[in-house]
Amino acid sequence: ENYGDVTLTGTGRYAGGLVGYTEYGFLMGENGSLLNEGRVAGFNYTGGIIGYAAKYHESCVYLPSGTVNRSEVTGNQYVGGLIGAVVVGDKGVAGVKISGNYSNEAEVRGTYAVGGLFGTVQATSAEKDEGIIDFGGNMTNTGKVVMGGVSETIASSNAGGIVGYLYGRKNITITGELVNRGEIVATTRYAGATGDVVNTATDLNAGGLFGYVLINTGEMTLDISADLINEAPVSGQGVNEEFRNVSQR
Repeated sequence: ENYGDVTLTGTGRYAGGLVGYTEYGFLMGENGSLLNEGRVAGFNYTGGIIGYAAKYHESCVYLPSGTVNRSEVTGNQYVGGLIGAVVVGDKGVAGVKISGNYSNEAEVRGTYAVGGLFGTVQATSAEKDEGIIDFGGNMTNTGKVVMGGVSETIASSNAGGIVGYLYGRKNITITGELVNRGEIVATTRYAGATGDVVNTATDLNAGGLFGYVLINTGEMTLDISADLINEAPVSGQGVNEEFRNVSQR
């Protein structure tokens, strides 16, 4: 449990209410719970519980069911109410499984890959039977998700009530019940190669549950058997906007 504020100044990375960066068994068992009630402010890879969770050499385990964030999380790229970024990759890692009862109850703010629970979840291995995401459980976001400010390097932006950017190299399975009750507001601007700020990002994807879902192989599958529920408005402005009441994929 954490009840104190966490502030990372400058352009440093990996700020979390409990853990900034973790690897080799980052999701700490099926039992118990994790709680953050302190404000977390960072730059890239910022989360209410964990900033950056990497898993490169073994199979994944579970985030404890009952994990909750109750305080504001702010950052730049890859910002989530629970985890800023979950990245599982390299040969020998089947993929990532996140399943349990999770919730975020506070505002989450960033400029790219911003999610009420997870900024991004990625399984990047291209090997056979790898690059798989198994995503589900009972997940709820009630905090406002704001994607705003100026990004100097990324011309596209993704924001969602549950996950900002979900990327599986092979297969993605979504089960359980995913609920968003927090308003999604996307107004990111892009500085461009010359540094001149244009009014909006080139591509802007905002969804009540997922900002952007990508599977990157010719034999890809997307299997959704979950109850997907969005009860809040989704709004924003971009050159090529994609806004969905439930999800954009």
